[in-house]
Amino acid sequence: MAKLRRRLAAAKDALAEAQAAMKRAEATYDAATEAEQAQGAAREYRARAREARQAHERAAATVARLQRRVNALTRHRIRDLVAGWARSGLTGGPYPKRCRNGHEWGPGRMLVTWKRCSCPGAQTLHPDQAIWGHFIVACRERGCRSVWYDPPHEPGG
Repeated sequence: MAKLRRRLAAAKDALAEAQAAMKRAEATYDAATEAEQAQGAAREYRARAREARQAHERAAATVARLQRRVNALTRHRIRDLVAGWARSGLTGGPYPKRCRNGHEWGPGRMLVTWKRCSCPGAQTLHPDQAIWGHFIVACRERGCRSVWYDPPHEPGG
């Protein structure tokens, strides 16, 4: 009987060990399943990141193309503006020959530049939002802050 009790105790110990091993196996299986799910999520994340990078590259190319277009239009418009002034001797046309403070404008006496703006006045230049803005003529006389806009600036845009 003692021998049977020892065998029964040994069998109970083996059963407990088997149950513990089974719980460890279940935990390992659950961890493996979670790892597979995490790998799937990582694959999806990488795919979304790749799509976002490609969209960014397409947008950057579009911006670069539009910037080249704006630069070309700006160069042509400034060239036409200055050529018009040279032909008219700053006496005719819609462009003033002096700043608001009375300083004469001419070669070396003014700064002609372009500034992006979305005010209603700037929108009259071209229907394409990428090139909304003003040509700005600023007086270069020391201490003078007079600025002229073409088309006229309308605050609130």
